[in-house]
Amino acid sequence: MSIRRILIVDNDVDVRSVVSLAVRRLVNWQVALAASGEEGLEKARSEQPDLILLDVMMPGTDGPATLRLLREDPATARIPVIFLTARAQQHELEQFLGLGAIGVIVKPFDVMNLVDEIVRLFEAAEVSDFELDRELASLKAGYRLVLPERLAELEALLGAAKTVPGRESFDAARRVAHTLMGSSGSYGFDALCRELRRIELGLEGLLGESPPDFDEAWPEIERAFAQARTAFAAA
Repeated sequence: MSIRRILIVDNDVDVRSVVSLAVRRLVNWQVALAASGEEGLEKARSEQPDLILLDVMMPGTDGPATLRLLREDPATARIPVIFLTARAQQHELEQFLGLGAIGVIVKPFDVMNLVDEIVRLFEAAEVSDFELDRELASLKAGYRLVLPERLAELEALLGAAKTVPGRESFDAARRVAHTLMGSSGSYGFDALCRELRRIELGLEGLLGESPPDFDEAWPEIERAFAQARTAFAAA
C-alpha cells in the first residue's frame, strides 16, 4: 500500500499550512485538514486517508484521546497515525508509541526532510504488519490441521457425557469446549467459536444449581456440535 491521501490534524494553522505545502509540492499527495481532534475524527471517517498526522497537544480532544477514538471506530481503526509533537523526552516518545502510533515526528521539523521521514515510518509499519500477517497465517494454517483431532476429542467427551451423565463428564467436555472456543476465536474461526460457546453454555447449565432436564437440554448441545463441524468445514 502506498500513500495517496493524508489527513493533517493540528490546531496550529501554520503547522497545517507548512505540512500541507510540503506534501503537495514534493509528492503530490491529496491532503485533508482538521483543526481539532473532533474535526479530525469526522474527516478520518469521511476521507478515509491512508495516513493521519496528528498533533499531540490540542485543546478539547487532544492527540492521544483522538487516537483512542480512532481505534474504537471500525471505520478508522486501521488507519496509521504519526504523532506530531514538541514533547521529545524519551519516555514521552515511548508513551506515544505505546498508544498505537506508528511513529513520532518531533517539532520543529525540517520541512524538506519531512516527506522522507513520513515515508520511512509508514513503510516500516507496513513491513511490520506484513510480517505479522504472514506469521499469523502460518499459525492459523497449523491450527487448522489440528482442529479435526481436537473436535474429535470434544465429540468423544460429549459421547461419554451422554452415556454417563454427571458433573465429572459434563465438566470434562465443558473445559475442552471452552479451550477450543478461545483458540478458534483468536484464529478467526468465528462461526466455529460461536457454536463452541453454545456447547459450553449448555454444559454450564447442566452443571448449575438448578440444571434443566437433561433430555431437553442435550439435543441442543448436539445440534451445536453438528453446526460446529459444519462451520469448520466451511471455514
